[in-house]
Amino acid sequence: MDNLESKIVVIILAGGAGSRMGSIKQLLHWKHATLLENTIEQAKNSEGSDIIVVLGAHASEIRSKISDNDVIFVDNAVWEHGLGTSISCGVNYIQKNKCGATGVLILLADQPLIDTRYINKMIDTFIKKSNGLVTTNYGSREGVPAIFAQKYFLELQDLNQDFGAKELIGKNKHLTISLDPEGKETDIDTPKDYNTLLKELPEEN
Repeated sequence: MDNLESKIVVIILAGGAGSRMGSIKQLLHWKHATLLENTIEQAKNSEGSDIIVVLGAHASEIRSKISDNDVIFVDNAVWEHGLGTSISCGVNYIQKNKCGATGVLILLADQPLIDTRYINKMIDTFIKKSNGLVTTNYGSREGVPAIFAQKYFLELQDLNQDFGAKELIGKNKHLTISLDPEGKETDIDTPKDYNTLLKELPEEN
């Protein structure tokens, strides 16, 4: 797939309630911004194309705090049913609005170490080497961040609480290139996770 013919649309999943955090996780302070703004910034600096942020819980609060004319915010009305429904929501938007995407990159808003360099590595691998599916290696499994080719869009639209991206990746494992994130895959679920990562940052926060 030639780079000039490729358009990778980024979907950032930011719809969770963050119940274990005890606060709105997407708006936690990170570097000079928030967790969600950091993810948006890494995506904007990458070789990705349009950026879609899927909201759910706390949508109004997040919208009031984050304003970015270069990002499309969409609401997942059934966010409680899991990440699969948020992926479906984002891909539905892409299809309805004819974004011309040749692939979609799924990012999570609570993985702040996933940076532009890793995103570009995924995109470059997708364009030059893949059969349409690039995932992140978690040792015993593959997961997101992941890039899915257009041929998977209909299946992504059908994701729900019973069938998510994990199952879709699993049944296409023979076609998958899985990349080593080198520790960048760490996510934030609890205050302990958050404080641990904050302490590892090289600059003041």
